Amino acid sequence: MANELNAAQIATVRVNLLTEAEQRIDAATAELRFDANLLGVRTIAMIDRLASDHATASLPGGVLGAHAAAAACLIAAAARPHWVRAVASPTGRPDLAGEFLLIARAPTLLVVGEYDAQLRASNEDAADRIAGPTRIAVLDDVGHVIDEPRAQGVLAEMCRDWFRAHLRPRAKAHAR
Repeated sequence: MANELNAAQIATVRVNLLTEAEQRIDAATAELRFDANLLGVRTIAMIDRLASDHATASLPGGVLGAHAAAAACLIAAAARPHWVRAVASPTGRPDLAGEFLLIARAPTLLVVGEYDAQLRASNEDAADRIAGPTRIAVLDDVGHVIDEPRAQGVLAEMCRDWFRAHLRPRAKAHAR
């Protein structure tokens, strides 16, 4: 995914939202990976850092997150609407963002596998609640896990095209 985005001149930052210690705890309990509020706060912190760094402050921002990170992206989109210009979520759980969906205005792409009826239904419900324009894309011949190279390529192209369409450079401030 990052290679496809970088080839399209869309800069990427990959972040693990859990610390190593939290990952060890989560491996036993599986509770932290679904803590959308924790993941959302960390996504907001990452955005604040990128927005304040000279090298990245003027770049248009988009966020991409799978599974519960999809909810984190939508929470961040609601909290930082001037920075988050687009959201993409492959096999995500946007429903975990709860009431934040009602104020997330960034254009949002939700991608689900054709054979994952449960995730598709929850994404459709979430899409109806997201404040901004939302599109659900279905990957043919795919279930919950997108591990087949052809499907991964199609997914990367979908996200690339979504970000190309919705990320515009920020207007430079003019001195008066």
